[in-house]
Amino acid sequence: MNSHQMQVFLAVARHRSFSRAAAALSLTQSAVSQQVDALERAHGVRLFDRLPRQVALTDAGTALLPYAEQVTRLLDDAAGALEEVRGVARGRLRVGASPTPATYVLPAVIGAFGTRYPGVEVALDVDSSTRIAERVAAGDTTVGVVEGWATDVRLTAAVLLEDEVVLVTSPGFVPAGTSVSLEEVGEMRYIAREPASLTRVLVDTRLRALGLNPRPVMELGHIEAIKRAVMAGLGAAFLSRAAVVDEVAGGRLRAWSVAGADLRRPWYLIERAGTRPPPAATAFITVLRESLPR
Repeated sequence: MNSHQMQVFLAVARHRSFSRAAAALSLTQSAVSQQVDALERAHGVRLFDRLPRQVALTDAGTALLPYAEQVTRLLDDAAGALEEVRGVARGRLRVGASPTPATYVLPAVIGAFGTRYPGVEVALDVDSSTRIAERVAAGDTTVGVVEGWATDVRLTAAVLLEDEVVLVTSPGFVPAGTSVSLEEVGEMRYIAREPASLTRVLVDTRLRALGLNPRPVMELGHIEAIKRAVMAGLGAAFLSRAAVVDEVAGGRLRAWSVAGADLRRPWYLIERAGTRPPPAATAFITVLRESLPR
C-alpha cells in the first residue's frame, strides 16, 4: 500500500467510475485499474463492485475510505507546507508601524525574521497609526502594527499585546506616595507628543476625564527627543513603557503610574480584509508573536 494507490482509490470512490477518476488524475483508465487491482491483490480484498454503469464500494472499500481521505489530506497539507517554505525563501515584505513599536519592538523582530528567512527583504514604514492603517487598507503595506485604530471594514485587527503609558520623570523626582497623584501631575512641566499622536490623545482624554486639563510647556514629535528633554530636567512626559525600558533599567529615567488613571491601551496587528496574506507575511506574523513579551 502506497500513497499513490490511496489517491487513486479515493478518486475512484468519489467519482464512482474508473474512467472519470482517470480523467481527474490525468491518467489512463488502464493505469487506474492497475493500481486498484494491485491494492486489492496485496490485501486479499475486493474494494469495488464493478457494476454496468458505475462502481460501488464493498465493505472493505468502505472501511478503507476514511483512511484514504486522511492520508490524502496529510499529503495535501505536506505539499502546502513545502509551498509556503518555498514562498518564504525569497521576496520582499513591506511592514508598517507607528513610532513606538517601530522603534522599540520591531527591530528585534525583523532581526529574528531575517535570521530565519534570510532571502526575504523587509521594508519598514514608520508613520502615525492612522496613516499606516490607510496604507494597509490600500494594499501598499501588507502588515501593520499600530497603537490604535478606527474601525474600518477594509481591515481586520487582532490585539497583539497590552501596552501601558507611564509618566516619565528625571531620576531625582520622588512622589509623596507610592504613585504620582493627579495634583503632582498638574504641578509638573508637561512635555507632550504632537497633538495628532494617539499617545497624546489617550493621555489628554483620560486625564481630562479625571478633572485634570494638561497644558504642555513644549511639544516634540520624536520620542527620543522627549526622553532627552526629560533627562535634562526640562519636565515630565507620558510615554509607552516599551519606549523607556533601557533608560529606566539604567537609572537615567524613572517611570510611574498615576493614581486613579488607567493609561493602558492595546497594540494591534492589522491586515487587509478579504485577502490571504502571502507566505512571507504569515511567517513574519509568527515570528512577531513569538517575540512579544507574554
